[in-house]
Amino acid sequence: MVFELKPYTTEFNEQINDLVYHTVHTICGQFYTPEQCEAWAPKSTNKAVWTDRLEDNYSIMALLKKKPTSHTYVLVCGFGSISAEVPVYLQGFVEDLLGFSRAEVPNPEHLSLVCNLTYLYVGYFCQRVGVGSLMLTELEEHAAKEGVRAFITAVPSVALKFFSAQGYHKLQASPVEALSQNIPHYVMGKILPPPPPEKVKRSRYRDQY
Repeated sequence: MVFELKPYTTEFNEQINDLVYHTVHTICGQFYTPEQCEAWAPKSTNKAVWTDRLEDNYSIMALLKKKPTSHTYVLVCGFGSISAEVPVYLQGFVEDLLGFSRAEVPNPEHLSLVCNLTYLYVGYFCQRVGVGSLMLTELEEHAAKEGVRAFITAVPSVALKFFSAQGYHKLQASPVEALSQNIPHYVMGKILPPPPPEKVKRSRYRDQY
């Protein structure tokens, strides 16, 4: 399986919608009721909503290549997105994540140092092949270069093991409502490592001065 990370484009909305629906109902169905899964990823979701959810944020896709040497992509294996806007229900954990005293209303300067991981989906058909960790690393490195110090996110039970292995820790169990169903997620966070140093290209010519 050969895949490559690419920026999100709207032409893949239908594939993204199908990936979310089938992955939630297949993988997450082990943890949630059919009613909860339908509330989380309804069959009737308008494909265009993904434009609103992903286009204005830093969003990437893992695309399956037709051949290792091909530039033709045949399938979306996963996608991820981050936002500078931390939702209200997560803001009370920001100070604690950064090592300060917990406060329901965080210091605006501290809030600006934290990025919300809004989406990280890996298709049910390509689990455990490194797609999720590759996308997450790209999102973290991009954010770190922009001065972000930490990620915060709400994680369903099915993904706890994955995020823990990536260095995230629980801040507190927190329910997240999806439509009419109350679906429990865990609030998790991670302090990001500093961005890797920029590689300096050395000239093959010696300085003449």
